[in-house]
Amino acid sequence: MNDPQQEQEANYFAMHLLVPTEMLKRELAKYDGVDLCEPGGVIEKLAKTFGVTTTIIAFRISEEHLLSK
Repeated sequence: MNDPQQEQEANYFAMHLLVPTEMLKRELAKYDGVDLCEPGGVIEKLAKTFGVTTTIIAFRISEEHLLSK
């Protein structure tokens, strides 16, 4: 039996395991002043760096409020 909450918690854990906050901050700092949403840009490069989807990178950036810093 699939428990949706358990699956959601597992996904949350996996996102943080694969894209740790401090590593994301360090990588994102390399692109200071660059448009994040540009096609083939920062989001896509970070996704490749971490081996995850662009959706996960965008979520983690948003979740950590890194756009305003």
